[in-house]
Amino acid sequence: MDDSVSKCIESIYASILHPDLLPECYDNIANLLGGVGTVLFPVENNALFAPYVSGNLVASNVEYREKWWWRDPGVEAARRMEMPLGIYATEDIVDAETMRTHPLYTDFSPRYGFRYFLSMTIAPLPGVYLILSVQRKLDAGLVSDEERRTAAILRDHLVRSMFLRYQVEHLNQMATAIFDKLQQSANGMALINADGHVVYTNEAMKRLEASGLRVTERRIALDMPASQKVLDTLLAACRSNETSPRQRVATLAARGALPLIARCSAFSLPAPVEKSLLNDLRDFVILTVVDPNIDAEAPPLEELQALGLTARQALLASLVGTGSKPRDIAERLDISKETVRTHLKAIFEKLGVESQNQLSVLLSKLR
Repeated sequence: MDDSVSKCIESIYASILHPDLLPECYDNIANLLGGVGTVLFPVENNALFAPYVSGNLVASNVEYREKWWWRDPGVEAARRMEMPLGIYATEDIVDAETMRTHPLYTDFSPRYGFRYFLSMTIAPLPGVYLILSVQRKLDAGLVSDEERRTAAILRDHLVRSMFLRYQVEHLNQMATAIFDKLQQSANGMALINADGHVVYTNEAMKRLEASGLRVTERRIALDMPASQKVLDTLLAACRSNETSPRQRVATLAARGALPLIARCSAFSLPAPVEKSLLNDLRDFVILTVVDPNIDAEAPPLEELQALGLTARQALLASLVGTGSKPRDIAERLDISKETVRTHLKAIFEKLGVESQNQLSVLLSKLR
C-alpha cells in the first residue's frame, strides 16, 4: 500500500479521539483522489456526523445551495438509485452528453477549479446515510481503476472509524452519567484500572483521609501495613476473578473505633469496544469503601418522593425508618397521632408495604 494512503488511514483513526483532525483527514482524502477539496453531508441532520466543507470550497458550496442543487443531474440520479452504498463517480450516474453540455459542469464548477466528483456513500449506523464527495480538479479526467480501489479502501476505514466514534461518544455519555452517580454517593468510590492505578475517586473517598485512607501516586494507601496488605490482596483477586462475589469484601483496620468496609467488583467492557481506544479503562475495578464511624447517611427523601410520596409523607416515612414511634413523630412534627396514622396508611398504600417494619426494611434498601 502506498505510504500516502497508509498515512491517510492513520489520520482517519486518529480523528476518532481527536475530532479536530477531521478537516485535515478529509482534505488528505481529496489529495489522494485528484480533488481540490471534499464535502461531507448527512442526508438527514445528525449531531454526531456534522457536515464539512473544505475551506477552498466554501464559496462554491454557498452558490451551489442557492442556485444549483435542484438542477444537479447527479442529485437526480442519486435519488433514482435510492441511496446506494459504495463508490460513485460522475460518469457512473450521468450520461456523457449531460457531462459535456450541462451548465453545472461547463459554467459553475470550472469557475471554482473543479468539474466532476468522486463520491463515497456511507451508512455507519442504522438510519444514518452520509455522502463524502471529492470535487476533482479540472484536469483530473475520468476516475481511474487505481483511484477507485483507493477510494474503496478509504471508504471501508471511514465506515469503521465512524462506527467507533459513535461507540466512543456513547461510552463517554455513559461514563458521565456513571461518574455523576458515583460523585453523589456518601461512600468512598474509586475506579482502578488493570494496572492497579486509580483513575477516578469521588469526594467521599477523599474525605476518608481522616480515617487513614488516601490516594497517593495513583494508588490506594492505608496507614496500617496490615490493612494495606488486605486491600492489595482483595484488589488483585478481584482483577484476576479468583474470588467468588461473596468473598469480594474485606474489613480494613483504620483510625476509627470500627474498621472500614471495602467491597470491589470487576468489570470488562464488551469485546466490540476497541481496546486501543480505551486502553486503561477496558478492564477495571470499582472499589467501594464504607466508614461505619461516620454518621448514618441522610434519609432518602428524594427517592421516596420519586416513589410518589409528598414531601411531608417522605419526611414522616424517613422518621419511621430511623425507629421513631408515631407518638414521637407527632411531637416532633407538631401534629396529632391520628394525623400520623393517616399519613402512614397513605404511605403504606403508595409503597406497597403493610407494616412499619416492612417500611424500615424498604428504606434501608433505598439508602
